Amino acid sequence: MNLLQQQTFDGYPPAYLLARLCGRRSLKLFDWQHLLTTGRPPTSEGTLWRDLLQEFSWVYRQLNPRRRRELAAFFGWFEIRTLALCLRHVKPRESSRIKELLEFSLLSNRLQKPLLELQETASAVSGLAGVLTSMDPCFEGLEKIFAEQGLRAFETELTNRYLQKACAGRQPPLVARFFCLQVDLRNLLLLYKQLRWQMGSEPERLLDGGTIAHRRLSKVSKAGDMGGVTALIGKRPTQAETVETELLRRITTLLHRAGRQSEGLGPVMDYLWRHFIAARNLRLLIEGEGLERTVLAEELIT
Repeated sequence: MNLLQQQTFDGYPPAYLLARLCGRRSLKLFDWQHLLTTGRPPTSEGTLWRDLLQEFSWVYRQLNPRRRRELAAFFGWFEIRTLALCLRHVKPRESSRIKELLEFSLLSNRLQKPLLELQETASAVSGLAGVLTSMDPCFEGLEKIFAEQGLRAFETELTNRYLQKACAGRQPPLVARFFCLQVDLRNLLLLYKQLRWQMGSEPERLLDGGTIAHRRLSKVSKAGDMGGVTALIGKRPTQAETVETELLRRITTLLHRAGRQSEGLGPVMDYLWRHFIAARNLRLLIEGEGLERTVLAEELIT
C-alpha cells in the first residue's frame, strides 16, 4: 500500500543527502525557552502543517528510489493526517485552504482529486473511501463509519487501519519499531482515558502490533488500577495530554539515537521527526496561550 506520488527524479546518493541533512539540522529550529518567555510563537496554527509538509516533500525528493520505498509507510503515516485536515475544510468557501494544505503534499493525484472538487463532506468522504479501498481492502467500510458516526470516527478508523496495515507489512527494522511505538501510544492513551473517566470495563478497540501485549493492558483495565498505567508508561501522568507527551518522548529518544548513525534510515527519520515535534510544540504554545508557562514547559518535547 503506497499513498504517495510517483517520482521521476532519481534523487541523490545517501552520503550526499546525509551531509545536507546534517547541515540543515545544525540550525536550531526554535528557542523554546525564549518562546515560553515571550509568548505566542511567530507563526499561526493554520500554517504549521503546510510548512511541515514542505520540509517532508523536500526530503522525499532528495531520496533515491530505494530509500523512498523503504520509507513509503513512514511518509504515508503523516499524509493520513493531511487527508483528515483537508476533510475538515471540504466546503466551497474553504477550497483555498485545501489547496494550501495539498501544495506540498506527497499524496497521489487519485487521493487529492476528491478533496479538491467543490462538494460536501459526505461526497468527498465517499470519493476518498472509494480510492482508498481500491488501493487496499483494509479500508473497506470507511464510508459507512462516516455515515453512522461522523467525521471524527472516520478519521480515527482511517488512522487505525493505516497503522495496522503498516504494522502487518514488511518494514525496515527502524520503521517497524516506529509503528510499534505508535500502537503503544494509542493503546495506552485509550487505557488511561478509560480508567480516568470510567468509560466501561474495557478500553475501546485495542490495536495489534505494539510492544505491550493485550493481556497486560486487559489486566490493568480489569483491575481498574491507574498505578498499572503508571508502570507501563514509566511516569505517573496527571492528564491525558501528559500520557501522550511521555509516549512521544519514547519515539523521540528512539529516533534521536538512530539519527546519530552515519548510514541507514535513522538520520532521515530523525530529521523529519524533529520537524514534526517542532510543529507539535508550536501548536501547543498557540493553543495554550493563556496557560501557565510552567505547565506548557512540561508538555514541550525538546
